[in-house]
Amino acid sequence: MKKNYLLVMLIAMCFTADVWAEGGWKLLYESEGVTVSSREVPGSNFDEFKVEGTIYASIEAIGGALLDIGRYPQWVPDCIETSVIERTGNYDMVLYYALTTPFPLKQRDVVLKLFTTMNNAEGEVVSEFESFACDKRPVRNDRVRITLMRGKWVLKRIAPMETHAMFVSWADPGGNVPSVIVNSTRKKNPFKTFTGLRDLVLNHRYAKSAGAH
Repeated sequence: MKKNYLLVMLIAMCFTADVWAEGGWKLLYESEGVTVSSREVPGSNFDEFKVEGTIYASIEAIGGALLDIGRYPQWVPDCIETSVIERTGNYDMVLYYALTTPFPLKQRDVVLKLFTTMNNAEGEVVSEFESFACDKRPVRNDRVRITLMRGKWVLKRIAPMETHAMFVSWADPGGNVPSVIVNSTRKKNPFKTFTGLRDLVLNHRYAKSAGAH
């Protein structure tokens, strides 16, 4: 088991530079002021996706929503379960995330490390996550454990109630799922993720409570 985890970590390290590198993006579509792009990741059959646009809410409200792990099933597409395994800092944590998949595929789950930095002077929040081998949430027989996943949210304040938001994500879903099907179906999820977050923070009661954190 330890050898398998080591292999996973070595593969993930090989992808790191390419996943965060700039350039190579291909615009897929634009709707409601939101743009969705994709690009190939060297060494992987699965594409990386990026979605960005403006959310007319404070950066504090949006940042609060991203740290409110328990609400993820309400707005993240296909997300069915989330929980915090361990808090490692003020805004850093290890979390468990599970998602549904079309029949007859098994559900997927993953353990993620979440790192969040807030730069008040620059008006910027960066929240990064990556898959993490953790024995505190054993693998379930009815779910396939994702061992290669990473992504980030970048928020930049434009005005007190106007924020530019960008989400970048890449994952290998594991199992014997054709990459053509995965890449095709994933095109819709970045847009749904962005608009789900936007709709959540535009709810007055939530925005008010998130700003109080």
